[in-house]
Amino acid sequence: YRLTINFSKGKAEALVIFAGKGSDKARKQLLVEENGLIQCEALGRPFTLRATNIYKHVGTTTTIAESLQDEISARLNNMRAAGAKLHHTFFKAEGVPPESKLGKIKGVLLSSGLYNAGTWPTLQANELVRVHKAVMREYLQCDRQDNATLRRSSYNTMLERYKLLAPAVLI
Repeated sequence: YRLTINFSKGKAEALVIFAGKGSDKARKQLLVEENGLIQCEALGRPFTLRATNIYKHVGTTTTIAESLQDEISARLNNMRAAGAKLHHTFFKAEGVPPESKLGKIKGVLLSSGLYNAGTWPTLQANELVRVHKAVMREYLQCDRQDNATLRRSSYNTMLERYKLLAPAVLI
């Protein structure tokens, strides 16, 4: 594609996760002895890749921590706040079909709540459940007449009725 990659500090960095036998020794060697610099070569050109323990891009913070709880909390709070504005105005309006409400909430989910979630590593089961419940709560607000029934039955009913993507697919 003839892209020119910028390998300056903060531009092209690597999150290196050390695991298994010898991981402590490898971490010390890379981060202390080699100052986090990895010498590489691609297409016959040498370059230096910097190892870092945190990377922030367009509002998403990616870390080498084992948990994304802080990132997930921030994203879900943003989504909840944006959704609340819609719930108090647009969603309470008479005569607005659920499909229109769902179109709005999908925009909120994808822009404020789950934007760039595709860059997250595989979520732990408890993290995925938390995201799933938050997204489904927003979906359910769009169809209040069936809200109680849907809670008692299954989230699949809502997903199937309106041809929605399951939260796990969104991320």
